[in-house]
Formats: sequence, C-alpha cells, structure tokens
Amino acid sequence: MVLPDGNGRTGRLTMVYLFMLNDISPLVIEKENKGDYIFYLANEDIEGFTHYALKKISDEEARMKSFR
Repeated sequence: MVLPDGNGRTGRLTMVYLFMLNDISPLVIEKENKGDYIFYLANEDIEGFTHYALKKISDEEARMKSFR
C-alpha cells in the first residue's frame, strides 16, 4: 500500500493560513479541478497559477457573500 506524503496538504494548508493572515478569501480547489492545480505547480507556471488562483478566490468570495 502506498501512502501519500502529505506535501500537497501541507502546501494547501500553508496557503490558506497565509491568505487568512492577509484577509484574502481561501483558495478552494474542488476535486474536479485538482488536475489543473497540479498542472500549474508541476510546470512551475506562475502566471497560469496566478490567473487560476485569482479566479478561484473570486469565486469563493462570491460564494461566501451569498450567505450574508
């Protein structure tokens, strides 16, 4: 049995923590979009990842506002 090493979870937890410290909505990566997220990181595509992350953060802000 192969056990995951936890680096992805640790990285995502660190991002959420830093976003919270800076009053930024969390970057929510849905299961069906995980491949996109991994693609940007694996290819070190900073521009692509930034565009992806800003879109996801904007989506999460809109979702959170719907609860107010």
